[in-house]
Amino acid sequence: MDASAVNYSPSRDRTIRNSIDPNEIFNMTDLDGRITDGNSICFDGMADDGSNVLITLTFDDDDVTLKGETVPPPDSADFFIYTLDAFAEPKYEYSGGTGEPNEPYQIATAADLIALSETPEDYDKHFVLVA
Repeated sequence: MDASAVNYSPSRDRTIRNSIDPNEIFNMTDLDGRITDGNSICFDGMADDGSNVLITLTFDDDDVTLKGETVPPPDSADFFIYTLDAFAEPKYEYSGGTGEPNEPYQIATAADLIALSETPEDYDKHFVLVA
């Protein structure tokens, strides 16, 4: 699991982005998962430091919502609560293709070009202009 931490310092007038791996903070590799209803999966357990961990994935059509929380162990000298709230939506589908050399993404509409301009992670993929 990866997470991003964003810090903003008004005195420096800049945003600092840091990447953290929650597994380095808590061992969350042994969480038990269960399907709670037809649309959700809940993972819960205890981290190495004794914190309770709860992570829920909820599926709604093509969208996925991820919510998570860790609560410190009782009588912990340090007080911390980590929360995670994320939303994923489906990737824009060009007019065809997979982006691979033998099956390049097909650019057929203005919407395809706009989507490409807004998706830098696709810049290293293969494209063909079909219209």
